[in-house]
Amino acid sequence: MSVQSSIADMIRDAANEVLHSRVPEGFQWIEAYGQYYSPSCGFFYDPNTSLFYHSESETYYIFNDDTQQYEVYKCMKKGWLFHIFQIRLHLMFLGCRNKKNATIAD
Repeated sequence: MSVQSSIADMIRDAANEVLHSRVPEGFQWIEAYGQYYSPSCGFFYDPNTSLFYHSESETYYIFNDDTQQYEVYKCMKKGWLFHIFQIRLHLMFLGCRNKKNATIAD
């Protein structure tokens, strides 16, 4: 074994140790996804981005080191709040349209 390959191995091992040290307890490596998964809570963890993903709610979370809490990073699922905004937008559009028609009729 050459000195260069042993140094490269040491650097790779150190980098892997840092990445894996941030993995929460109970998460298992899933090679097919290149991520960790917790069967008990249903979350994936990507060590490259430090994001947690909950597939059922289609939501990404990030751990805030300052507050020591998880925060929503991005929600991919269009839930009830999205639909409420759609309805409000539709009603606002109808309101504007009705005002325009009333002005034309006058």
